[in-house]
Amino acid sequence: MVRNKSFRDGLWRRHRACYVRPDRVAPILAAAICVFVVSSCSASSALIVRVIPNGEVALVPRVSAGWAGWCMAVVDKGSSSCGSNRAVNPIFSESWSAEGGATRGAALTTSEVMTVSVDGSRPVPTRETSAVAGVVGLRSVIVEIQSKKIRVDDNSAYPHFTPLNASGSVIRRSTTIGPPLGVSVPVRRWQQPQHAPTGVCELRTNWPGVSARWGKVTIEVKESYPGLIGRPFLSCASTEYFREQQPVEAGILLDASHPGTEPPPLPAMKAVSGHPGIFQAQGESGEGQLLARRVPDAWLVVEEGGSTFDERLALLEHLRARVAV
Repeated sequence: MVRNKSFRDGLWRRHRACYVRPDRVAPILAAAICVFVVSSCSASSALIVRVIPNGEVALVPRVSAGWAGWCMAVVDKGSSSCGSNRAVNPIFSESWSAEGGATRGAALTTSEVMTVSVDGSRPVPTRETSAVAGVVGLRSVIVEIQSKKIRVDDNSAYPHFTPLNASGSVIRRSTTIGPPLGVSVPVRRWQQPQHAPTGVCELRTNWPGVSARWGKVTIEVKESYPGLIGRPFLSCASTEYFREQQPVEAGILLDASHPGTEPPPLPAMKAVSGHPGIFQAQGESGEGQLLARRVPDAWLVVEEGGSTFDERLALLEHLRARVAV
């Protein structure tokens, strides 16, 4: 009998050794699945990044007075970012925004960045961006991530671009701080019924039915604004005009490198057929949305603000500028 009892006890201990409690089955199975299907488990955590095929990032001048340098414009969205943060190669500048369930990122990079990864995503290609005066070899990319977890007011939650070279290797970010996109310039603001104060630059128009509501005038212009990339522009004066409740912003652009000399061509500039001396150029709101004509030592420009092409053209033809640098 003792021998039989010992035999039964041995069987029971072996049975318990093989027994697994039901509440521990799920974690064990999950771990086993991830062991055998590693790629599936890791892929589920990676972001799904979509390149905006028709999106373009460009460097453009700022029409609103008080800025010397460039703005990074996301062309297809009609938005721009003008910041004084200094560039760190090879990601020259990047911006993120969240709208609804989508997060969109845009970046300007150096020529060595052929692809980028977003927080561990599969690499997506960059593309050559339009050259501007004195700036060549930049590339750009615009991506969209479907996500509802990122709050607009939480900058720390936004993803980040990782630059990759032609072989797919990560390019280390330089510890050397590069030039900023631009710098702020002191201005004096005014609003109707006030008159625009006297400054370095002055705008006026004789077009009937147009009213000037508000504007800014640069107080003082330096001899030069060194340390900026390329041949940047200085927005010297700007005025918001209204005609039949449609806003149009006009401005005067100087050569920021050498104010008082003829400024360089505007980005993506081309002549307007049938209107000698009038050009279309890349603005903050999109390609061709900036109309311009040369005046002594400056560009006189008009940018879309809800107005039509004909309205912008008519205002530009009726504008007069004074530049005293």
